[in-house]
Amino acid sequence: MQKIKKHLKDNNMTYFQHMFFALWLAKIMLILFFKSIIHAVLPCYFITDVSDSINELKNLFQKMHNDSI
Repeated sequence: MQKIKKHLKDNNMTYFQHMFFALWLAKIMLILFFKSIIHAVLPCYFITDVSDSINELKNLFQKMHNDSI
């Protein structure tokens, strides 16, 4: 239980904020998973979608980290 509380405090989130953020992130990654499969079979589709989204997520996590400092 202490690890959970520490993780939430370190990320400046309540339990439910964290839960909804993690579920939103899982949805985004699931969409990217399917786009990657489609791109693997049909390379002309979703050419930069996955890498663009990964960069956007990286920027989001950096901003969240900087805001929590």
